[in-house]
Amino acid sequence: MIRLALPALALFLAAPAQSAPVDCTFEQECHATLACTPTDYQITADLDAGKISDVTGDFDIRLTAEGPDWRQAVFESWGGSFNTLTMGRSRSILSVHIGTGPVVINYYGDCGVD
Repeated sequence: MIRLALPALALFLAAPAQSAPVDCTFEQECHATLACTPTDYQITADLDAGKISDVTGDFDIRLTAEGPDWRQAVFESWGGSFNTLTMGRSRSILSVHIGTGPVVINYYGDCGVD
């Protein structure tokens, strides 16, 4: 079983990084089981530099992955929340998981990835 997991892990960790920072604009925010609401939350994702930034600061990317038409980054922010940013061709999703609660917030928008 370890033999099967190691090649998959190597592919996941060795995925190529994007070449430039990407600005993401999210227009919808959804709190767990509550109705979604409009938002104008924005971040900048710089996979080469290993950073995600928003108005509160810069956060270190812990893990990245890339496929033919998607990119992902996992990072920790805001008092220990773990977040996954998935950037696709036409849509992007930022999923924020907060341990206290626990609470999950999903942001839907676009990161301008071609």
